[in-house]
Amino acid sequence: MEFENAIFTQKYDVKVGPGVVFPAKTTVIETVENLYIISPGPLKDRLEAISSLQKNIHFIAPNNFHHFFLPKMKEVFPEAKFYGSKRVERISKIALHPIVELNELEFQKILGNELLGEYVFYHNDSKSLIVTDLIFNFRHKMNLPTKLTTFLAGTNNGLAISRVLKMTTDDRFLMRKSIEKLLQFPFEKVIINHGEDITREEFEQIVDKLEKYL
Repeated sequence: MEFENAIFTQKYDVKVGPGVVFPAKTTVIETVENLYIISPGPLKDRLEAISSLQKNIHFIAPNNFHHFFLPKMKEVFPEAKFYGSKRVERISKIALHPIVELNELEFQKILGNELLGEYVFYHNDSKSLIVTDLIFNFRHKMNLPTKLTTFLAGTNNGLAISRVLKMTTDDRFLMRKSIEKLLQFPFEKVIINHGEDITREEFEQIVDKLEKYL
């Protein structure tokens, strides 16, 4: 894990189709009494370290598609609290609290695409915005199936919003307004789940081009 102002990030690879592998990362926010684990991955050798912190643990599925490791985390941390949507609750078969009950964290729901149902989080101490599937920033070397998949999604050449998001968005105006509203947070860095992190200036460039994507 990397540590910066009470934020940890744990990178891992996730298989999303035959031969298709995306880089991903888990973000962990530590407060005085709590540990908030956003988009939990395998965590592997970090499980013992997390347990040793003796804090209240909260696992968060930030959208409808980042829930695959929740059952494993439930086995390892049966006393932890789990948060996510009703859809994730049905799929994971784990009783979930709604994300709006996370009183200690700052967040905003992205409106206009209920299929994704994404919440974006803000961590004030590190001035970081935490996004999951809202934007991608693939700059790594890819195998052929991954390269083809990202080409079709329009995410094969660095910072971009996926065409899948555009295709599944119910209200593009509402989606654009939700993304623009994120600029109200005084963030300096954006932690991107799939790909390399970016600066506020780079995020603002995406916002300026929203009509191209949505």
